[in-house]
Amino acid sequence: MRSSLVLAASSLLGLLAACGAPPAPTDPASTTPSARPSASATPSIVVAPKAPEPKIGVIATISEQEGIDIDHGRPGSVLTRGADGSVRFAHGFLRAIAPADATKDFVAESVVTGAPYSPLALTAATLAWETTFWNAPFAARPLLTRWETIERVGQFATVAALEGATWKTVGTDIAYLAVVERAGTSLTIQVSTPRPLGNCSFENPDCKMAKGKPPAFVDVATLADPKSKAVVPAIPKNFCPEGLVANKRGDLFVTGYDCDQDTPQYAYYPPGAMTATVSALPETRGNSSLAVTETGTLYVAANDQLLAVTPGSAPLPLKVPAPSGILFDAVAVDPSGALWVATHDAGGNHDAPVGAVYSRASAPNSPFVAVDGPWAAKHASCTILGFEVSDPSDPLFLGQNCPVTKHAVENGGSGTIDILRKTLRVAPQKLPSLREQIATYEGTRTRLTVEDASKCEEKLALVVIPADKKADAEAILKKAKKTEELEVKAARIGGKPSLAVFSQFDAGNYAPKGANALKKLFAPTGATLVCGVPVPAE
Repeated sequence: MRSSLVLAASSLLGLLAACGAPPAPTDPASTTPSARPSASATPSIVVAPKAPEPKIGVIATISEQEGIDIDHGRPGSVLTRGADGSVRFAHGFLRAIAPADATKDFVAESVVTGAPYSPLALTAATLAWETTFWNAPFAARPLLTRWETIERVGQFATVAALEGATWKTVGTDIAYLAVVERAGTSLTIQVSTPRPLGNCSFENPDCKMAKGKPPAFVDVATLADPKSKAVVPAIPKNFCPEGLVANKRGDLFVTGYDCDQDTPQYAYYPPGAMTATVSALPETRGNSSLAVTETGTLYVAANDQLLAVTPGSAPLPLKVPAPSGILFDAVAVDPSGALWVATHDAGGNHDAPVGAVYSRASAPNSPFVAVDGPWAAKHASCTILGFEVSDPSDPLFLGQNCPVTKHAVENGGSGTIDILRKTLRVAPQKLPSLREQIATYEGTRTRLTVEDASKCEEKLALVVIPADKKADAEAILKKAKKTEELEVKAARIGGKPSLAVFSQFDAGNYAPKGANALKKLFAPTGATLVCGVPVPAE
């Protein structure tokens, strides 16, 4: 599933200034001394120009056509802060850390060995059919869940743990939701994603599914020890969880729905409690964002609703000073109790920016105030999908399409995933996309040469053409039937430049049957079979 909060006027004005107020202009007259001062004249005082103040801007960016994947309010890209003030970011199989100093670059590490992904991701137009969500990227034992979608059939998950420099599969029929800190304990919820009992596909969506286990809380610290008997809260009967959030005091909220009635609900666990009280919610299904104050008020941002939820009372709708047609993308609460909200325009107003950010102080009856940033620029396409506001004076934002204009996005331009904060950087640091992470690994890893593609562990293989036989291979393509989508071009295989046969649309050409047939077709060139799929040289 996707109380009242006012700082003193001076504090609120300080917040807005911190989020991008321009420096005061310097009077040129005050800095220009007299050309010929008299002997008795008082020397002029030269006033140094005021140093520019940092404004909210993009400090790092990733070229990612699909933008940020969201699963019930849990972004596939994770943005957090370390105890030392460092900025920590995870996306795909990459983890990056930057110092607290906003002028310094991220130091990034991408570990793909053993990771749960299909090499076919490199051959598809997009990665939309499989998505990766970090559960605990900077924990002692990092975890992630990879979801694979079979259209008209369902979503199926694989959980992996990073052990040293290799990913190890933890389970192929389970998934973890967000990891939250509840009074010093890291908790998540394990849900079942049982596999089909047979060959399910778009053409055969009605096959039977295996029976899964009911959802259950898990203490993240004990995941490395299957025999551990940690005491955790209980999921209410017939409650299907989708999102969770907790605070240091121990208030724990789980949003979801009645498994039979399909009606939205939330479960509330008071501090120290292991059982919950279940209450109804308005229709908030979808990619909702959750936040909770230290006094136990839940905020839910979902679709066109922003709700304040106090256990025992009816959910209270909140309004922001925005035009009609907006949808809520993210919500967060900072240590002062101030509320941060991000929206985007779903009404198609071409004259207005797409995204907006608002803040409201914690005192009763405080108004929402627009926060300035790249999202407010004319023709901006920037939207914010996540906050890190543990330091309200230096908020972090997880955004998308912030360096590009609305016009560029509407005309098929490349999307971006962006990290924003107050900065003086002229240009953002570029980090590798998920496809680039996979391509770098697949292009350099050791490959196995086989006579029969079915011998490949991946059950995928490509045809490699000798470097001096490109003309011969292209001549074969012209004469053969039903080979219009095939192309012979430069590839990276085993860290070396190669020549390979690429299939533009049909992944079946890399499956054992298809790959063996192509090897036979190109046999006159001396073609060989190599396990995996080709990686373009460019």
